[in-house]
Amino acid sequence: MELIRIQTMCVTFFRHLHVSFIVFLRERPRGETTILQSSSSNIVVVVIVVVVVVVLVMVLVVVVVVVVVIVVVVVIIVVVIVVVVVVVVVVVVVVVVVAAAI
Repeated sequence: MELIRIQTMCVTFFRHLHVSFIVFLRERPRGETTILQSSSSNIVVVVIVVVVVVVLVMVLVVVVVVVVVIVVVVVIIVVVIVVVVVVVVVVVVVVVVVAAAI
């Protein structure tokens, strides 16, 4: 029931947004230029968007690399701990068996 209500709210919001944008485009005077129509502003916007996207991608790559390194280190530590525990258990079992045989 909640999901249907949330879905209805989202659909209503996007319809309102779409209608508002259409009304904005219709009510704008013909001689007025927007940021999207100005070529110099257009280039600046494109450059800003490209820089932001590149920075975000670089940050994402760094985060992924750090997470992978952390996971690898944790896996190596766990493997070393397991090997040490297995060796200690085997040594204790061998000592107990030898002591029992004597």
